[in-house]
Amino acid sequence: MVDPSVCPPQADVELADVVRQFGPQYTSQYGQCMMPSQKRALSDIAACCTRELGGRLYRCDDCHDTFWRYHCCRNRACPKCHGSQARQWLQERQAELLPCDYWTPISAEGNSSILVRMSQALVQTNVNLTGRFPSHGMGTGSWSRTASRSTGL
Repeated sequence: MVDPSVCPPQADVELADVVRQFGPQYTSQYGQCMMPSQKRALSDIAACCTRELGGRLYRCDDCHDTFWRYHCCRNRACPKCHGSQARQWLQERQAELLPCDYWTPISAEGNSSILVRMSQALVQTNVNLTGRFPSHGMGTGSWSRTASRSTGL
């Protein structure tokens, strides 16, 4: 066990802190590749629950102490605004799972689509060079010696 006096616990770091610190550098480097909605999400997350969005001043009736509650950004990408909703949704989906192992099926069709596209490129190259399709059948269509096909891939 780690002795707390040797290694004191670090303060909680939120996503907003990371976005405030590294967001400008990130957007200057990758901004041209980002969608406007992604830039807006970073901006909203950085401003969430800060003075930038405004807030309300509350006063305790008993001790007369005042404090601010800043407005949230309400962006769907913000974990501070929608983190609890996301956790609740995940818990509901996990409750629907059966008590067994799950496997992700990988279809041969999905994996062979790359091969089909590659073979289509080879066939197109052959047609461009020779002006003729191959005589063997491919996919669901049959190829003839002229530049036409009976059915599509």
